[in-house]
Amino acid sequence: EAFVKILASVAAKHQVSVDAIALAYIMQEDFVTTVLSGAATEAHLRSNVTAKKVALDMADLMVLSNVKMDSEKYWNQRSRQ
Repeated sequence: EAFVKILASVAAKHQVSVDAIALAYIMQEDFVTTVLSGAATEAHLRSNVTAKKVALDMADLMVLSNVKMDSEKYWNQRSRQ
């Protein structure tokens, strides 16, 4: 899926997980005060914590802002990982 490929590309650039990129993108929004990671395992949590260290540049933000996934579809896919 194109959405996942884009996230994977940005994640590879920053040497973090796809989850970390998704969280970093959400955390950079001015209106966001709390982010729930949905981590199901210790490994997921450790991966998610790296999001705080990710510095997305303008190119990353532009690419990520152009992709969207329905939240129900996302959580359905995520639950299968």
